[in-house]
Amino acid sequence: MLKAILFDLGGTLLTYYTPELSYWDINRIGIGALYRPLQRDGHKLPDENTFCQTLGDGLVVDWRTARAAKSSTGLVTFLRRSLQSWGVTVADTDLQAVLQMFYHRVAPYVGIFDDTVQVLDDLRAQGLKLGIISNTVWTREMHDADLDRFGILHHFQQRIYSSEMPHVKPHTDIFERALAAMDILPEEAAFVGDRIIDDVGGAQAAGMAGVLKKISEREEISDTIQPDAKIRTLQELLPWVKDRQKSC
Repeated sequence: MLKAILFDLGGTLLTYYTPELSYWDINRIGIGALYRPLQRDGHKLPDENTFCQTLGDGLVVDWRTARAAKSSTGLVTFLRRSLQSWGVTVADTDLQAVLQMFYHRVAPYVGIFDDTVQVLDDLRAQGLKLGIISNTVWTREMHDADLDRFGILHHFQQRIYSSEMPHVKPHTDIFERALAAMDILPEEAAFVGDRIIDDVGGAQAAGMAGVLKKISEREEISDTIQPDAKIRTLQELLPWVKDRQKSC
């Protein structure tokens, strides 16, 4: 019997892009917020354009390198390492201030899909446990702040962010950790995400059902992975869940 639904975050529940800006463009905007405060604190930095381009491009490379190995990375580790390459050592207390500046600049670009709140309300009303597993470089505090701002933080019993974990999706470890934390067996859970390899393939490899949320701007194709269901909106998840419950 289906007891839990776990979700990817960006592209599934929330949006971290606009028609004009990609996720990585938004990260570059956040990085730009750091330059002048660090400079005012007396840190010797290159010119602003070099600073933003170097860190922005470096974050993309850092993420892609880690993801290829199914290992984790995060904004905290990346910024600390990158700033030290310019001889800038940021204490933990200062780093939190740096992250706040980053988040304050990027938060306005984070949005929520129109049907997210209603679908989560309906699933919780059915007695299903809900969770999140997100591949991300952002910190827990940033993502939780977004979820709280949109009024959905309370829905999720467990929130797993890869920036805190050893691995990223599709590594089965990150799914298994979430299931264990929720006290749910793999066959009792479904995972919903917008990436066929990371989300559907990773979930199915861990023994869960995998539901692909199709994004109009991007086609997800695999010769070896067949989603248990395909949806275009979260609203379409509800009848699939109902049918799944009937078949058990």
